[in-house]
Amino acid sequence: MAGFAWALNRQWLPGLDRGRMELQVLDVGGPLTPLVGVYSRYGWNHPGPWGLWILAVPYRLLGTDHGLLAAALLVNLVWFAILAWLLLRAMPRASALICLVGMWIVVAAYGPGGLSDPWNPWLALAPSMVGAVAAASLRFDHRLAPLAVVASAVGVQNHAGHALLAATVVILVAVSLVRKPASARLVVLTVGAFVVMWAPLAIDAATNPRGGNVGEIVRDALGRSGTHREIDGTITAGVGPVEGLRLFGRELGLDGTWRTHTPDADEWGAVRTGSWISVGLVMAVGVGLALALARLELTDEKRWWLVATLAIWVASAVSFAIIRGTPYAYVVGFGVVPVLLAWSALWRVVEVHTRAVQAGAAIAVVLLAGYVSWTFRIAQPQEHRISEVGTSLAPAVLEYLQEADADEVWIGPRNSWVVTSLQVGVRREQISLSRNAKHVIKVIPAGGDSPEGAELIAQWRAPENDKPDVDNRVDEFFQYRYGVDVYAQTNG
Repeated sequence: MAGFAWALNRQWLPGLDRGRMELQVLDVGGPLTPLVGVYSRYGWNHPGPWGLWILAVPYRLLGTDHGLLAAALLVNLVWFAILAWLLLRAMPRASALICLVGMWIVVAAYGPGGLSDPWNPWLALAPSMVGAVAAASLRFDHRLAPLAVVASAVGVQNHAGHALLAATVVILVAVSLVRKPASARLVVLTVGAFVVMWAPLAIDAATNPRGGNVGEIVRDALGRSGTHREIDGTITAGVGPVEGLRLFGRELGLDGTWRTHTPDADEWGAVRTGSWISVGLVMAVGVGLALALARLELTDEKRWWLVATLAIWVASAVSFAIIRGTPYAYVVGFGVVPVLLAWSALWRVVEVHTRAVQAGAAIAVVLLAGYVSWTFRIAQPQEHRISEVGTSLAPAVLEYLQEADADEVWIGPRNSWVVTSLQVGVRREQISLSRNAKHVIKVIPAGGDSPEGAELIAQWRAPENDKPDVDNRVDEFFQYRYGVDVYAQTNG
């Protein structure tokens, strides 16, 4: 309730990635319903649209003015509720509550307002956690197979960095169903769930030249050199196996991205790698899992949980190693999945039944939940500066379009964060975006040359004492943060 009260009382016009996401969510249900995910910095879209489709339901129900914040909050809470349900079903109550303490620490680490952040890298985390825990619980209940397939698909479709995790979950589901034959109905449901979740990708590939988005992803994966061009024009190399293990090891520490979305990073937001001790920690945990699997006399359910955890750890280590370009916090954020799964595996194997432990863990869960609710008092929407600028400029743009009785417009000339924010604002008012529109809104950095024949309709300037310290190498990318001039132009 605290989160919804916060989200529904915020004026928010997102820009850049979050703005593009809202534009795609607005398209759901219409002739332009997306069949692919959000655009990626590598030149293709993330694998599928299910994350957008799921967001569209509460977004429409809650209203477009601020519905995306509340929609993301609702979706995250549903996933975490499913995760809690899985843990409470699969192990003794005391052990489950200890696992829930770990889950709530992760939830608290999202930070004020983080649960309602609709950015796709963060929306991928909760479903991927559900998919991993559901796969680990298959020996307890085979009927969780469709849930594991659906949740892992939503995770990777939100962010391609979860690809190996999702593939591992699908392999675990297949192996589990084959080794311990399930009913024909369950197999059909599981296969059907897989087909439904990935049908949009197949449709996009079949209806677009060169295999559509999946073709772009495959060609990029096969032809890439392991480097990436950053926004400042520099070429950065891939992470590699050694640095990948050091990043993975950092996720096991108290300063990993699982604990905070703003970890220790350099000036560009690249997460600093851990020490060689971090590598040793990863190896120690991996060897510990393997030894426990080989040496301990365990029930089939516990053995399978260890198998699933070890498989997810291997997939995670490889995923860290193949990261291309700068390892930003959102790129390495999937490390929360193996961390939480390992924590759950520990208490699944070492079952706890003590009432005192159960009571203490329950109190910790309540306190953490209360802390998360309290943080919404000081929360700010992500990219709130962008929202402030868009909110200040949008009324003048909408007034101009309403006076012109415009039902479509184009906003340009380039896809900047301010442009995206204004595009969201006009789409919320049922005004279409079209490059061939009669009315054109041009957003120019403060002091730029005014377009010929255009009318200045709005301005915004950053306070003199509040201009961000931005490196000159990327000033072109960030220059809109100093000030904006908005012009209107009529073609024809």
